[in-house]
Amino acid sequence: MSTWNQPPQDTVLPTTNPYGNYTVVDTVPESMLHMIHSHWYQFPPMNPLWYGLLGFWMTVMGTLSVAGNFVVIWVFMNTKSLRSPANLLVVNLAISDFFMMLTMTPPLLVNAYWGTWILGALFCEVYAFLGSFFGCVSIWTMVFITAIMCFRCLCICIKLWATFRQISGVFRMILKENCHCHSLWPFTHIGPGVGTSSLAAGNF
Repeated sequence: MSTWNQPPQDTVLPTTNPYGNYTVVDTVPESMLHMIHSHWYQFPPMNPLWYGLLGFWMTVMGTLSVAGNFVVIWVFMNTKSLRSPANLLVVNLAISDFFMMLTMTPPLLVNAYWGTWILGALFCEVYAFLGSFFGCVSIWTMVFITAIMCFRCLCICIKLWATFRQISGVFRMILKENCHCHSLWPFTHIGPGVGTSSLAAGNF
């Protein structure tokens, strides 16, 4: 049974760690060692099982995300009634997420299989740029969607508040008149069969 202090025996790539101890940086290519901060040399190698679990999870999530966002884009492009300014932001979010998973998932699966980054230093920077770019587009799109939804909610709440004030004013008026009538009830009508109204009082 392997331990954290012993690297897996079937490691495909040789170690490039200049410090000699077993760390998570052991299989990083030499051309990329200048990009690795010394902070990461204090962590032991990952259990190979995590690479398999990560690859399985990203296969499922990447497939669902690419397929789901493609359906959203396709429906929007083929349904004229959905082509509203507000829905443009939703489609923009779908396009951003679509390209995010389309560009992020395949390289991640390849590197999860090898247990390290094998696509070179240049593509590592391109990979980081694409992830940052599409991530920022998605975040700012959601910010605009949230702002529009808050504005709509505010407009609806203001109308509802005005309606509520009108209805509550009517109820207060009814309650006030009802209380006023009940406060005069003992003096205008004592009980059934006993006439003490103004007409009855005029007979005395």
